Amino acid sequence: MSNKEDAYVIYDDFESGYLLRFYLNYGLSFGPTSYQSGALKEKSQKEFEEKYQYIKEVFEKALITVRNNQEVVIKKSRNNQIREIINTESELFFYINKYRGKRYLSPELINRLIDDLKVVTN
Repeated sequence: MSNKEDAYVIYDDFESGYLLRFYLNYGLSFGPTSYQSGALKEKSQKEFEEKYQYIKEVFEKALITVRNNQEVVIKKSRNNQIREIINTESELFFYINKYRGKRYLSPELINRLIDDLKVVTN
């Protein structure tokens, strides 16, 4: 991610790298799985929340950028080509909802993320 003067840039390796690894680590579960217990469950829950907070922070910055009438640009990291430009809040929420089909985030986590973003103020 980078913040240029007139746009907030998210590179697609955030999706294919970070979000995909997050999904593979936690699958469809909404945090640590039920078979974990004790210290392992606490450690796993802490890691899950830290990673979720990072994801939320990226999208909070994107939301604030859009609210400030700037663009959020999704670029390919390999060749720096623009893949998508987001100009409105509804486009940003649509972009986040696309993760349901791509299986980068579970539906529960997407709902939580959208609910958390709806209360963000500048």
